[in-house]
Amino acid sequence: PAAAWIVLPSVIGEPSNPAIVLANPGEEPASVTLRALPAEGGTAPQPVTVEIPPLTTLTAPEAFADATGTSSVLATATSGTFVPVSASYALGREGSATYAVAAGIRIPDAWVSASGAVV
Repeated sequence: PAAAWIVLPSVIGEPSNPAIVLANPGEEPASVTLRALPAEGGTAPQPVTVEIPPLTTLTAPEAFADATGTSSVLATATSGTFVPVSASYALGREGSATYAVAAGIRIPDAWVSASGAVV
């Protein structure tokens, strides 16, 4: 677990059903803010903050995951630590549906301020 991650997209086509899954294996709650990093020319939804109880796994808000399916996401905790993944089921109408999971890439602690900002 760590306090900051880049979550890579898992959507490879439409239609898709993306999700961002956040796990808190720690003994204290984690407060995690998700910010989209859209491709050039893309738009980003407003950041969202998710509260993850200790020893719990949950999904990010569905509307945020849908809006960021093809974008990377910066995930930072102002308290606690967590582990993220993105997952999606896509291309079902093409006759050969796919499923993908992308693990988060940990950002070193030295790059994250106490407020959760990446420096």
